[in-house]
Amino acid sequence: MGSEMCIRDSRVMCTQVEKARKELEKCEKDVSVKTDRMTEAQKKYDAAMDRLNIAQNDFAKLEDVKDDYINNRKTEDESKRYYVQVNDTKREMDRSLDDSDRKKKRLQETEKELKLACEKAEERKIYLESVQKTADEETKKRAKELKIKWTAFFFKYSFDDEVFESAVSIFSREELRYIEETLKEAHDSASMLAVGDNNVIRAYTGGKYTAVITYEDRHIISIQSM
Repeated sequence: MGSEMCIRDSRVMCTQVEKARKELEKCEKDVSVKTDRMTEAQKKYDAAMDRLNIAQNDFAKLEDVKDDYINNRKTEDESKRYYVQVNDTKREMDRSLDDSDRKKKRLQETEKELKLACEKAEERKIYLESVQKTADEETKKRAKELKIKWTAFFFKYSFDDEVFESAVSIFSREELRYIEETLKEAHDSASMLAVGDNNVIRAYTGGKYTAVITYEDRHIISIQSM
């Protein structure tokens, strides 16, 4: 009973590996999206800082000559134009400062989002490596057990080693039982043509899928599902 359960679990673990791989791919896509988002936020922040620096430089230049206007060394019209320019530049500087603060906050948010996405992707990667290792080990173990069983039961056949790993990865215990019935019928027949043709045996698995077994003479080359 334990051996049968392990064979079935081998396929379940292969399914878990595929699920883990898809989860990692989803996380990696999220990292890519958030990287692009952060890059765009960085560009907007840099542009906002450029505008702020220009406004601050313009204001500093006005500050450098303010004594000329305070001490009435300029005409009244020149002074009016100067103070209008000061007020406009100050407003532009304040707007640029507010905008750069907003852009900086948004940049920090995207950096945090990217950091969390990268951490999640790394966790998924570690998990995938773990389930992949477990599945590989279990598949090899079950394939070895199936090889011993099939080479003993079907002694007239020879098998490629890949057949056993494919069998335990693709098919459940119940499905393997149906496949074994077909193999036994072919094994007990004078010719493989009794159950197959064109070097292919199609075995009913009890479900919606069919096992496709390819062979040459009495040598089983592969087993797949269709």
